[in-house]
Amino acid sequence: FFPAGALGWRVSEESFMKEHVGFINDLKLRASFGKVGNPSILPYQSLTRLSAQQYTLNGTLSPGYFPAQLGNPTLTWESTTQDDYGLDMTVFNGRVDLVADYYNKRTDNLLLQIDLPSEVGYPSAFVNAGSIENKGVELGVTYRVIKGDSKPNGFKWTTSLVYTRNRNEVL
Repeated sequence: FFPAGALGWRVSEESFMKEHVGFINDLKLRASFGKVGNPSILPYQSLTRLSAQQYTLNGTLSPGYFPAQLGNPTLTWESTTQDDYGLDMTVFNGRVDLVADYYNKRTDNLLLQIDLPSEVGYPSAFVNAGSIENKGVELGVTYRVIKGDSKPNGFKWTTSLVYTRNRNEVL
């Protein structure tokens, strides 16, 4: 089950904003949540795989099968849950754009192929092992200098600054 949803509110369209705050041209608040799954391995890798082999029985070659890959019936999909909160704002007649985002992303049941001891008879097996969490912020400011009109003799200049911070932790 992988639910998702998002909400957005364009605050600048509300009457109290239009009447009392003139320097804000556009203001939008955003929030989203989602969960996705990832099988991350080839089909049937969680099952015991049989390989064909010829055996000699009473001096006659006979077909047979042996387990060539250890299966894991409890293996599940990786699942990633993320929530994001953001703000988009344009001020001073479209001259300045501000964007701010905070996100929290967590992946559980990571699919990992582990090495097995040689006594087991199989080189490796897939397991669900651990979780990873990423948290961060992204901030951006864009400033537009516009002199003249959009004709070839007009002058346009755009400067953008972006700050990003991400914290990754193996849980």
